[in-house]
Formats: sequence, structure tokens, C-alpha cells
Amino acid sequence: YKNGKSTVEGFLEDYAFVIDGFQSLYEITGAENWLERSGKLITYCLEHFSDPKSGMFFFTHKTANDLIARKTEIYDNVIPSSNSVMAKVLDFQGKIYGDTKLLELSLQMKKNVSEFCIQHLSSFSNWAEIISTWQEQNFEVAVCGERAEEFTKHIQSHFLPGVIFAFSKTESKLPLLTSRLKTGKTMIYICKNNSCNLPVDTVVEALKQIK
Repeated sequence: YKNGKSTVEGFLEDYAFVIDGFQSLYEITGAENWLERSGKLITYCLEHFSDPKSGMFFFTHKTANDLIARKTEIYDNVIPSSNSVMAKVLDFQGKIYGDTKLLELSLQMKKNVSEFCIQHLSSFSNWAEIISTWQEQNFEVAVCGERAEEFTKHIQSHFLPGVIFAFSKTESKLPLLTSRLKTGKTMIYICKNNSCNLPVDTVVEALKQIK
């Protein structure tokens, strides 16, 4: 992109990392516009990069006609592979919105590489992190109330790989947060696979449930 003009179609990794960044911004700020932006880019990727036969994504845009063949990048090198990042962002978006189609696609992607991951771990390091957190520590943390941002940042200060955060000071339409706002209270819900424990009102109690 130069002087207001773009001459090359973006690659899958460009979209995947931007989506990942938008989702991280949501977890930090609670501003749902970042989720909306990431959702639009995911829809674009599904339309222009997906390979229905393999359940993965091509590295190049479907309009890249100058190539002999479209490749599918799965190996994690210095930079994580575009498909491993896509599996992560699909899982995140699916859990936040309760979108089973995105969750199923992410799961299929993990299954596609699980055997390779076991046999050649050094070449699938990002996949290994995604798969291990999916199997072991797959929590969603929903925080609702006036002190939601404060509580969330306190929990986020701990190293909790694989944990997804959603918070709001007001009523939200997001499935992970809807109908959980209690007047005059800030409640923390620790959930796993769409099933939540009874809410707690302190960070200490929440961390006990996660750890």
C-alpha cells in the first residue's frame, strides 16, 4: 500500500494477525467494535481463502490467478502459520458469539494437524499451544458490573494461556455476557464449554476456579 493505492491482494497471514490483534484489543478494552471488525474480516476470509475440501485456508486470495497452485500453510516457523492463527481466532469468535459453525471449523483444523504436531513438535509450536489449551485449560471469563474492567485487568495480570475474557460495565448482547448484569454488583463467571460455575464477586475466588 503506497500513496493511497494497493497493488497486491493481502495474504491469509495478513488477515489472521490483524484479526488476532482486534480480538486482543477487545479483551483489553471491552469495546465491542473490535469484535465487529474481526467478525467482518473472518467472514471475508471464509469467502476468499477457505478450502472446503480440507477444512483449512489457502495462503493466497482466490483471485490470485497468476499462481500455478494455491498452497496451504500449516508449519509454524519464526512466525506462526496463518492457519494456526486462524484456528485460534475462529475459536475465540465462536465462543464469544456462541457460533457453533466457527467452533466446528476451528476444531476440524486442530484435528487436521494433531498427528503432525505429535510427530514434529518443533514445526508446530503454535498449533501445540492452541491444541493443549483446548484440551486442558479452556476457560471463558465473563465479568459484568461497574468494576468489570478493574477485575478483568487484575485477572489478566496472571499468566493464563487459553483463557478468553469478556467484560462489560453495562448490559451486553454478547451471548457470553447477556443477562448477567446484577445491579450494584460486579460478578465474575468462570465458564467452560458454555457451562458456567456460580458467579463470584472477588478476583481471588475467580482465580481459584481457574487454577
